[in-house]
Amino acid sequence: MLHWRHSNERLSARLKGDGKKFFEQIIGAFTGRNRRTRHRQVCIGITLGALGGAVLGLLFAPQSGKETREQIADATVKGAKAVKDYSVKAGKAIKEKAEETAETVAKKTRGLAREARIKEKEAANKEGEEEKSDA
Repeated sequence: MLHWRHSNERLSARLKGDGKKFFEQIIGAFTGRNRRTRHRQVCIGITLGALGGAVLGLLFAPQSGKETREQIADATVKGAKAVKDYSVKAGKAIKEKAEETAETVAKKTRGLAREARIKEKEAANKEGEEEKSDA
């Protein structure tokens, strides 16, 4: 009996410590977060495996070291150029989106200021009319 109680206490302590993870897993199952995490892990694994295989294939290819180094250098230059081109495109897209957002915010701000001025005039007119009616 003592042994059962001791193991039960250990189990409840473990559940208390891992309770947060347990509930996160349940919530993840309903929201699909666990699935996305698994898919992301699989994609990362496939990418790393492909890169590793490409590097090993280059290193053990039946050609001279000089040719292999030239291929690696060419691939590096092409990769750097592709990253540069992509970052320039992304920078332009971000700049355009920021300009659109700034324009939208400015329009809304002008509209709110216009509404505030109108309401201020209406309140002043009401106040003036009340003063005339009191007199």
